[in-house]
Amino acid sequence: MYARCVLDLLAERRLLPPVWRAAWLGAGTDLELAALLERMVGEGAFDRTMIQRVLAEEFRMSRVDPGPLEADRDAITLVPAERALASSLLPLRRAGRTITVAIANPFDTRGLDEIGRALELVVDPRLADPNQLDEALRRYYGTEAGLSGHPASVNPDAHRSDTDTRREAQERETVDAGVEPIRRFVGRMIEEAVHHRASDVHLESAFDGLRIRFRVDGKLIKMPPPPASLGAAILSHLKLESGMSISERRLPQDGRIAHNAAGRSLDLRLASIPGIHGEHLVIRVLDGGSGPPGLDGLGMSDSVRIRIQEDLTAPQGMLLVTGPTGSGKTTTLYACLRLCNRPDNKVITVEDPIEYALPGVTQARVRSEVGMTFSTALRAILRQAPNTIMIGEIRDFETADMAFQAALTGHAVFSTLHTNHAAAAVSRLIDIGVRRFVVAAALRAVLAQRLVRRVCSECREPSGGGEWLERLLIQPNEEVLRGAPLRGRGCSACNGSGFHGRSGIFEFMPVSDRLRRVIHQNPSERALRECAGREGMRTMREDGIRQACAGITTVEEVLGATIDEA
Repeated sequence: MYARCVLDLLAERRLLPPVWRAAWLGAGTDLELAALLERMVGEGAFDRTMIQRVLAEEFRMSRVDPGPLEADRDAITLVPAERALASSLLPLRRAGRTITVAIANPFDTRGLDEIGRALELVVDPRLADPNQLDEALRRYYGTEAGLSGHPASVNPDAHRSDTDTRREAQERETVDAGVEPIRRFVGRMIEEAVHHRASDVHLESAFDGLRIRFRVDGKLIKMPPPPASLGAAILSHLKLESGMSISERRLPQDGRIAHNAAGRSLDLRLASIPGIHGEHLVIRVLDGGSGPPGLDGLGMSDSVRIRIQEDLTAPQGMLLVTGPTGSGKTTTLYACLRLCNRPDNKVITVEDPIEYALPGVTQARVRSEVGMTFSTALRAILRQAPNTIMIGEIRDFETADMAFQAALTGHAVFSTLHTNHAAAAVSRLIDIGVRRFVVAAALRAVLAQRLVRRVCSECREPSGGGEWLERLLIQPNEEVLRGAPLRGRGCSACNGSGFHGRSGIFEFMPVSDRLRRVIHQNPSERALRECAGREGMRTMREDGIRQACAGITTVEEVLGATIDEA
């Protein structure tokens, strides 16, 4: 893996000579890449000193002094020969609770971790030239060793896990994977995702290869995997195309790709995370040409939609959208922004990440690694004199406090919060430190929501029986119960699932004068829900029943999405 990672890093930094790029892309196995790296060094494409300098910069590591490596005998005795040779590392010296170790391959830290745990010492790694390290290992331990980490006199399988052995065997199955098969597979995979209407593509490294699953209408479905030998190359290709560091496999990363598939312009958002068998990559599939839907495309009842549109005309105050992850909160906020995006209205957003690009709207992205947090961005955009502000999510007191101060001082503010119900948003805000009178004064309304699957229009049929009424666990409202529930039989249009697309179910809680008094006096969730119910608030389960009776979704979907209302 050393040669693969080095060449990936050189290519990422644009240090790989163009004449060698085709050979790099065409090399499939670790052995081929190692031979290619030796050939490039031998023919003067670059020298080992340059490689060591690039590795030291990438991993922020110190390098050992040029020349033969010198180690203290006391340090040598701390690390058994088999462990040092298997991991290709040399203990140089010990000072107190720290042991300094020379390594040539910074991509493989397992040996360092093992030494630190075994000796209960802090390991200080230093980067060494591979040839110098091999010579020092022979000199101090008296046997052959190489950068592969397996000495000739030691059985390499004794120091490797079964997973490592299987993975290497899989990588050697294909002599020349090449880049074209990988590109073709990725292209077909994205086209299949579009065909299945997948919102996400999950690529998960497993012990036997790469597992692929599509999320369709909120449910994961398993797809045929690629050849086991192509798994790592597919992940590297996607990371390279999305601007991620392909040499970094220990930390989460994110990137994006503009892609055309099935005649559509797609915006692919990628996020990686290390796993026990390798990296896991999730691709969010967004239609780059369609943009977010409007309020009338979310499944809201006319009464809720009209009330929200009225609130959007207010010059100040806060509208919160609540729900768990994946409940469509951000999509609802974008639908609201579409109505606010007018020439006479200055709109600024701060998001993590930016889901859709909205012409005419100033959009800022959170980048915590450089100090661009929600609160920092909000403090900056308030100096831009906006009329409307959208904050992707309220996560802490500082962001909440600044957002409410903005809502009190002449700005219309939209944001999201992770709570199960509309009334719980008030309790959550007070819990994180926002004062009651500030919440009561600035909060205009809270919209809680969930997503349910829609019955397929091609194979819908009556669900039969009236026993479903007894399962609703609430007193039915005759005004709501109109029509008859339907179900999907399953057809080619819905891939046999009986569902096609998703719709929102909503709980809209406007903050009236009576509700403000409750917030001042006793802002418990139960008291708020009872007060809002007396003022006509329809719960998410009641809104779901409305959609089930209209044949939009099924009773089972509603009960599953609102199980906490039972």
